[in-house]
Amino acid sequence: SHITCAFRTLKQSASVLGPAPDGGYWLVGLKHPARAPQTLFQNVRWSTCHALQDTARTLPKPTALTATLQDVDTSADL
Repeated sequence: SHITCAFRTLKQSASVLGPAPDGGYWLVGLKHPARAPQTLFQNVRWSTCHALQDTARTLPKPTALTATLQDVDTSADL
């Protein structure tokens, strides 16, 4: 599964993002969630093509990417 793959990725990376085709993401994972930066989701331009990029800037490095899948921005995306 995609989630299992993301967990495997965290064995070699501090964080992982699952990109979406629109520039957002469907998954964010941290090897050590208790150490997540308090600014993790601040200044993210949600539901735009910049969301992944904005979030990646604050994630612990190295950050890996997993499979690109559709995200959910509105009820129409369900």
